[in-house]
Amino acid sequence: MPNRIYESMTSVVTATGWAVRVWWTTASFEVCFGENSMHGDIIETVRAHAANPESIRAALEAMDGAGANLAAFEIKDAYGNGGVIYPDWN
Repeated sequence: MPNRIYESMTSVVTATGWAVRVWWTTASFEVCFGENSMHGDIIETVRAHAANPESIRAALEAMDGAGANLAAFEIKDAYGNGGVIYPDWN
């Protein structure tokens, strides 16, 4: 079997109107859906920091710094405007 990199995606829409998608690297496709997935942690983190996009960004970057292996995350407003952040892979 060839080498593969698996990424799971979690999508959250906050009560304050921010739409956030987070991609994170995992060891297998099964982990994308299983009990070892990070969906709950990501959803909880985004909702707890939903006051503004800077707060969401800082919280997700802190998760990545703690070993979450985030591949990218996107933060958009209610109109679909926003940005994608790719953590430093160096």
